[in-house]
Amino acid sequence: MRRRQRWRTVIAGIGLLSTMALPGCASQRPEYVAEIDAWHEGRESRLRSDTGWLTLVGLHPLREGRQTLGSSPRSDIVLSASAPSRVGTITLTFGRTTFAADSGADVELYDSDPPVSVRTIELGTDISDEPTVLSSGSLVMQVIDRSGDLFLRVKDRDHPAPREFAGIERYPVRESWRVQARLVPEGDGQYEFENVLGQRFMADSPGRLHFEIDGADYSLRPIDNGDGTYFILFGDTTNGSETYGAGRYVYSGEFDENGDAIIDFNKSYNPPCAFNDYSTCSLPPAGNMLPIAIRAGEKNFGGKDH
Repeated sequence: MRRRQRWRTVIAGIGLLSTMALPGCASQRPEYVAEIDAWHEGRESRLRSDTGWLTLVGLHPLREGRQTLGSSPRSDIVLSASAPSRVGTITLTFGRTTFAADSGADVELYDSDPPVSVRTIELGTDISDEPTVLSSGSLVMQVIDRSGDLFLRVKDRDHPAPREFAGIERYPVRESWRVQARLVPEGDGQYEFENVLGQRFMADSPGRLHFEIDGADYSLRPIDNGDGTYFILFGDTTNGSETYGAGRYVYSGEFDENGDAIIDFNKSYNPPCAFNDYSTCSLPPAGNMLPIAIRAGEKNFGGKDH
């Protein structure tokens, strides 16, 4: 009888433990989990779109002068086999870029309604007030400007990657990764960042965002989006094993009048470089490498570590 009673006591104890909130395992509000799930579904939907990062197939540096485009191996810029043999020419003259379509090529302004055929046009870059995006067959092309260097970015709407995309593994949602941050001014409002091309660029960054995790203080240098929110490039000790080796990105919420905002690490996501070899991702600066494991948000995608 005593042995039976002892087992009843042990079982009761196990039942009590199962109802207790263990560290890091507190129950999550269903509405909050649903919010993060919806955000993640939208993120994956954009990746699956016919111009998402999974469709990027080329990044071609542009040089001064005239360059031919097409699937022909004789072209200066060789496009994928789905393109016409000769699409046209791009001419770069003192930073001004123009495109002229080949007489036999069908080139249009992308996503124009009704369709607008293109014969000759000046190309606005991705950072201009009026960016120009062209389409030819399944290809979508745009000139991008990275620190004054121009590149032709090419996407293929028929690329199989979006159809084969099975989603991105992520950590369980934990509301404790939703932290309040305070902007502390630092410097002259500008800070130098670097991208995977080795280019350095200055960005609006008025200070550092300070926050607490498990009672310890940390800070990150953000980029000001100009709309009351900040873009944050960060690294942590999971990089290269559980998460993408070059770090991840996250946006802050809007700042209030006290200079406070929310950083929700459950919305941390992989940079475009995790999905293709042709992106120009910005990298976290040395001061944004957190000495802890941020086990929140997206994990590494398919083991890629470009």
